Amino acid sequence: MAMHVAPQTPREQAFAAAVLLRSERLNTMIYWEDGFDWVVQHEDGSIESSRPLQLRAEQPPLAAAAADATDDPTSSEAHAVLTALRKATVAMVAQQSLDAQRRDAESQNPNTVHFYDRLYSGKYDTGQGTLEWQYESPDRMLWYRRVGALPFFASAGRYLDIGCGIGGLLASLPPAAGRALHGIDFSPVAISKTSARITGDFVVGRAEALPYPDQSFDRVSCTETLEHVDDPETIIVEMARVLRSGGKLLITVPEASLDLLDHQWPGGINLHINKFTIASLSEHLQEAGLAVEWTTIDEREIWLIATK
Repeated sequence: MAMHVAPQTPREQAFAAAVLLRSERLNTMIYWEDGFDWVVQHEDGSIESSRPLQLRAEQPPLAAAAADATDDPTSSEAHAVLTALRKATVAMVAQQSLDAQRRDAESQNPNTVHFYDRLYSGKYDTGQGTLEWQYESPDRMLWYRRVGALPFFASAGRYLDIGCGIGGLLASLPPAAGRALHGIDFSPVAISKTSARITGDFVVGRAEALPYPDQSFDRVSCTETLEHVDDPETIIVEMARVLRSGGKLLITVPEASLDLLDHQWPGGINLHINKFTIASLSEHLQEAGLAVEWTTIDEREIWLIATK
């Protein structure tokens, strides 16, 4: 589950109240210079957040305005500032949603946020109708356990799962001391479901611009994701950026010659818009400054581990 912290000062309370925003798709969003977090205030006054609330000088102006407004969150001055900030936050979230919808409309990629929100809710839209869909089927859960059994996941440290979906892989990992789990997915439904089942930090975002500082993670995994995205090369560069020196990256993708054909997909819509061989995938990783140390073909898939 997410971290719980209680506001310690009136200034922190003012800041927390300023960014409190509830909607069907997104909770409160705090915008930092290096990304964003979500926050929810509970009836007992406690604050639930994806990371501890920190009032820092380097905050972007939107957050700093609330933090610096007043020490008395009940004053008329504070009310005016917080009301304005709340409206600005609502506008930012609305714009973020519009931007995502525009990207979906402009792209020929069938892998849209809407499609995956529906898929993770048990509905597979084929273009010809809607199928009831069990995303975490027995076969998929078996696959998660097989991947999770790799030595890659055995050590302590900070782990990031790119395109984490509803958290099936991370939920299948054997227990290990000192392992901190993080995940990112562009589907708000996925992140909501993952946060409800796994202890860790999980955010809505795009892998093309990861909201993490350089060298943040000891392990980064990206399974069954690169075949779906518009710009896999940029995502590989981003994964290399957030990986610590000596850290390891795990990727799984379908192998080009073994992948499903169009007619094998529901409705004939092939969701795998990119095709990879071991050679082509390895080349992308080497261009990003990573050294490929292990590859194998497992049924239809390439499994690959690289080191920074």
